[in-house]
Amino acid sequence: MVKIGVIANNERLNELLKCIHLCKNAELSGVYSESTPPLLNEDILLFEDYEQLIKVSDAIYVSALSSPPLNIAQSAFRNGKHVFFEQISVFSVEEIEELLSHRKEANVKCMTGSDELSHPAFHAAKKIIKNPLLIESNREVMFDEQSSRNIILDYMLKDIAVIMNLVPGEIKRLAANGFKIMNGQIDVATTRLEFSNGCVAILTVNKSSDKDLSNFMIYEENQRLTLDLMAGRTFVMHRVSELEGQLKTQEIQIDHYQPLAYQLNNFIESISGHAEPMFKLREAYKKVDIATRILKKINSFSEE
Repeated sequence: MVKIGVIANNERLNELLKCIHLCKNAELSGVYSESTPPLLNEDILLFEDYEQLIKVSDAIYVSALSSPPLNIAQSAFRNGKHVFFEQISVFSVEEIEELLSHRKEANVKCMTGSDELSHPAFHAAKKIIKNPLLIESNREVMFDEQSSRNIILDYMLKDIAVIMNLVPGEIKRLAANGFKIMNGQIDVATTRLEFSNGCVAILTVNKSSDKDLSNFMIYEENQRLTLDLMAGRTFVMHRVSELEGQLKTQEIQIDHYQPLAYQLNNFIESISGHAEPMFKLREAYKKVDIATRILKKINSFSEE
């Protein structure tokens, strides 16, 4: 039985605790929250010091916190604890390099979260994707004038993760632009990635939208796949060979499950040695590095 300590803000706390409760080989060792947590079951231990929670746990779930999560991660590794990072975007490339070194010394498991890569609709799509030629991603975010979330590191990074999971080649060329539309900050960005195997990916994020959406169009020889992560649906359109000139669209059947619970179960299995972490820290490093390069390119144009 793996004892998991949760260091989290309130945004997903109740959802997370329910998922841990559903994991077969896991139990909650306690919760640390900088803010006053919502009403919790009286059996749940609340810790005022995350160091104490780390000591009584086998593994730590680290959410995006207001204080630097690097100190928490380093403490967990020093104490030989396994770590699950909810959001890798809270770390810089240099910090991830440091974490990689500390994780190796501690000889523990470390996994990063990704609701997109563990989404049932994505898994259904990946089963039939063979060799993408062109990928278009479009993410729209409801306009929020008070939001300080970065358009690349907090939003486009999610789509970069999906595309890199689908395309085996290395990125050989990168172009990016950002546009200030609503409130003097860059709230629309577009990026073009060219891969060594010939695939091209075009990513667009719009933070000034009147709705939330996240979809992908994936083009291959003789078929086009549409992945809608918000609606949780996947469609494939292909040419009907026996009827030249006609196209057929069908919806792909999806196995429905809770993405966070899916990730946690894999994390627990990796600790017990029965599985490999789905999303390793080394892979996260590559994605954050690409997102950082995109951000630098956009900022360099903005400063001119």
